[in-house]
Amino acid sequence: MHNLRIATKHQSCIETGKNYPSAELVENYAKVFGIDFGTTKSVVSWVNPATGRAETVRIGRDSDIVPTSVYKGDNGLLFGDDAEDEMLVAPLRYRRNFKLSLGENTPLLRGTVEGRNLDAESLTSFYLGYLREECCRPGFIDGTPIEKAVITFPVTFALHPAKLVALERAAKNAGFNNVKLMCEPEAAGHAFLKEVGSNSNKPILVVDWGGGTLDISILSIGADNKIKCLRRFFKGSDTMGGERIDRLLLDYAKKRYAEEKCTKIDNALCALPKQLRTVERFKKQLDRQDSASLILADGLSGIKISRSDLATIIEPFMDEAIMLIRGVLDTAKNKFIYEDFGEMLFTHFGVSGPMILSASSHLRDITPGKYEI
Repeated sequence: MHNLRIATKHQSCIETGKNYPSAELVENYAKVFGIDFGTTKSVVSWVNPATGRAETVRIGRDSDIVPTSVYKGDNGLLFGDDAEDEMLVAPLRYRRNFKLSLGENTPLLRGTVEGRNLDAESLTSFYLGYLREECCRPGFIDGTPIEKAVITFPVTFALHPAKLVALERAAKNAGFNNVKLMCEPEAAGHAFLKEVGSNSNKPILVVDWGGGTLDISILSIGADNKIKCLRRFFKGSDTMGGERIDRLLLDYAKKRYAEEKCTKIDNALCALPKQLRTVERFKKQLDRQDSASLILADGLSGIKISRSDLATIIEPFMDEAIMLIRGVLDTAKNKFIYEDFGEMLFTHFGVSGPMILSASSHLRDITPGKYEI
């Protein structure tokens, strides 16, 4: 692998830097929204007709990133940051990760809204409708209805057609009459290669690490520079996203509290969402500093955790990721030889910066000398 490229996950849903040849084309693209519909967080993008460039849309609170979460209140549904706030008060009315249950009919929240049971498809439809309404707000695109969308999905959904059918149906019920579904690694390849470019037309190995899923796949680049996800050569997991790292860190912190402070942290299911949110915020602190104090409950002193502690915690987790990558290379060994690959693109959303740096050293270890195909 000649080059390792690292990008933030939300780069996968925009075509930054693409130059459109005419004002008419720009105007047409401005009516299409790209939605990186993530397991834990989402991002929306569009082509700004004023600049002719793709930009992300500010939907989240003080951020372009909005939590993929829903809360059922007494007066209806809340989404994103508002849902996250209410989750702290009544966690059993809160739901995230519902995308992974698409294609199933099991209700995920009690009750109904607009006569619909709150299964994964309904929650997805209501959530996408919320994103659409936010983008249609006055002052943004003058209230013009948005009917076209490109929506990403994990490459493993290709193994479960019912999930793709449910996702497309949910998007149409949300008001998008024209829907294109694109697998996340392919979207990542489109966006990143338009931004950075590639030194060759060699295949690209994509490691797409989100908040809820990990996808490894191979992209081919045709003579016309068209990118295609080779779905015969992929592996993925819906249990290896950044949220699993949060749970590992939470378990580690609870053990440290018990050992060092003789304090048992609440293990009740209703306490888990708040604890995970605390851990997620703490993880971001370690992006900016070598160590920090994690406080899991009011009235308790914190325990100091360093980046090196975190690296130790997730070491087995990283080994699992490497095994998945090697599995993809194994599957592809009859079509490609190792030197055929031009680059490795590593996109991330739910995994923090220091972990990416740690992971990159592992990924560079996959060399012809250590792993022959």
